[in-house]
Amino acid sequence: MKDKAKEVGASMPSSIVGFFVKPGDKVKKGQPVVTTEAMKIQHSLLAPEDGVVESIHEFDKSDPSKNIVERNEVLLTLR
Repeated sequence: MKDKAKEVGASMPSSIVGFFVKPGDKVKKGQPVVTTEAMKIQHSLLAPEDGVVESIHEFDKSDPSKNIVERNEVLLTLR
């Protein structure tokens, strides 16, 4: 069973604007890790705890239509 405390999920249907981290980076609780945009408003999502970035959601700067995510879709996992 996955540990939800080690996941960062989309708070609403949105598109990924960019990640502040990459796999292997160390993060601190509360550190911004990804920015999403919904209804022309950007939201910074924060690391839920200290850890190391294990994986990030697929992200394609050249094709924004591929960066659309659903509510609660996992964008980043920590270990």
